[in-house]
Amino acid sequence: MYDHGEWTSSKGKPEAWLTEKEQAKLLRLEQRAAHRKSFRKRAERTSNRCGRPMTRSKGFVRESSAGTRNWQQQTTTEIAVKYSVLVVEDLAITNMTKSARGGNRPGPREERRAEAGLNRAISQEAWGRTVTMLTYKAA
Repeated sequence: MYDHGEWTSSKGKPEAWLTEKEQAKLLRLEQRAAHRKSFRKRAERTSNRCGRPMTRSKGFVRESSAGTRNWQQQTTTEIAVKYSVLVVEDLAITNMTKSARGGNRPGPREERRAEAGLNRAISQEAWGRTVTMLTYKAA
């Protein structure tokens, strides 16, 4: 059996590509935005002052996404160069992650939480994008 531990993403959370200081700042900005949003009425337009923390936090999220894409590009390039034949299982990813909250089915709450966690993990790893990258790099 092959050990593919070298290609696993140790970055579990979307913000994991940020430093601890940046993660703390992002958390503060998101908390400030949520606090300011609590004073706004339902259909009321957000003022510039209230929207400023969310605008600032978007930069951190964009940087984190760029780190994820960079890791995917480097990993898929390494896989395509290292192996001559690539076999990828045809999974119905959209069906696997239909409900990010764990589905509406009845059952114990713990099971739904576990399913929600799996759905989020699958979505964050972006399997579809990885397969697309492997396809055009191996061609």
